[in-house]
Amino acid sequence: SRLNTAGALRVAANFTANAASFSGDNGSTTQIDASGYNVTLASPIQSKKQTNDLGSSWTITADSINSSGRFDLQSGILKLNALQGDITLNEGSAIDVSGKTVAFGSVNKISPAGTVQLSATKGNITLAENAKINQVGALDITALKGKFAWNGSISADSGALSVDVNNLGDFSTLNSQIANAGFTEKLNLEQHNGDINITATDQIKVREFDLAADEGKIVVNGTIDTSGAQAGSVLIYGHDGIRLDSSAKILATGGSVTLDTVHWDG
Repeated sequence: SRLNTAGALRVAANFTANAASFSGDNGSTTQIDASGYNVTLASPIQSKKQTNDLGSSWTITADSINSSGRFDLQSGILKLNALQGDITLNEGSAIDVSGKTVAFGSVNKISPAGTVQLSATKGNITLAENAKINQVGALDITALKGKFAWNGSISADSGALSVDVNNLGDFSTLNSQIANAGFTEKLNLEQHNGDINITATDQIKVREFDLAADEGKIVVNGTIDTSGAQAGSVLIYGHDGIRLDSSAKILATGGSVTLDTVHWDG
């Protein structure tokens, strides 16, 4: 292994890291490149102390990533990239990118929540039961040939969620998880294979809503509501068509609604 630049580590073997928590100084950047190998992360002794530093960034790239580690990155960024296999966040794994109250003289301000990006080029992404992502400002999940198994807990600071996967699974289940997590700013959901069915009991409330079925149709029976103090937007793309049934409602007062069936792939 070698340090290429400050904060950058190139690994030429399978890599295991054990720490009470993974964090960094204010604004620091840590990059681990283990392309061609596997990375395992663990926090066998859970740290109860939250870092006072803000805005640190971690990027880990490997063929596969298996973690039961704890990341304390307040207002920070975590990027995990699996080039060949899966990203597995096991039981006990914890990612905290929450904002922090900072005193400016006699005034307290809260720093913005951070960003988590999980990308598996050929594999799946799993958030296991009792694994958690805490108070995320933006969460980006990409598994173009796989799926996202959401079995653990995610909480959002209003926040934006992007899920771009081969198949979203049951939409009603996913929609319930999104609502419970607290994503209310923007949803960008893209499925590469199969149809998407928004049932009559599905209630989607968010400022911006983008939904795409790249190789399937979208059937809407439920309610999509992007109305609010700020004008919202709805964009729905169905490669094989879009059907709005009698119970469907799309609310975007003062905003925009786009229903697109023109093939994005040309």
